[in-house]
Amino acid sequence: MSVTLYASLYYAIGVAFMLAMLLRQPDSNTFRLEPLVRRDDLADRLMEDVLPPLLGLLFVVLCWPWLIANMVRERLFPPKPFQREEFAVKREEIQEQLSIERIEELEQVFDPMHAAPELPFGHLNGAWKAFLGRVGPASELWSFVSVRTNDWGTIESRAGYVAVVDKIPGNHFLTRSAITASEK
Repeated sequence: MSVTLYASLYYAIGVAFMLAMLLRQPDSNTFRLEPLVRRDDLADRLMEDVLPPLLGLLFVVLCWPWLIANMVRERLFPPKPFQREEFAVKREEIQEQLSIERIEELEQVFDPMHAAPELPFGHLNGAWKAFLGRVGPASELWSFVSVRTNDWGTIESRAGYVAVVDKIPGNHFLTRSAITASEK
């Protein structure tokens, strides 16, 4: 067989694959972003409305084996979704045992502009009360400070209060959470 026959067959399969993709997703223009300023110049309209779809179609026709291989690979080996591990307080991050009254005294909000309620934790007082409802009677409340480097190399610092039972930290209430760039 000649080279032109192979090329014709290759392009014919690419066109068939492109048509199959278009038929499978007929509303592919639904998510198209419209420009803020619409130009009526023919050259601009060609660059915005004609060139991108043509380049996409040309890419599909020329690269269909790679696209099919990618589709098969994703079917056989689906990508695993990213799951971030849940934050839990470690024993070495526990600082000082405090009573509920002492914590509420330390976290009392005094806002001269009266934008926040003058309660412990201000607007977060309801969340604090819910946290206290989840804390068992055998729990001790301790303050904690956690500074860790995450998978991306940034430093995550958290502080708050944790319920401790038999020296094992459990539920926690965050009062501060910050992410800063690492010192590399």
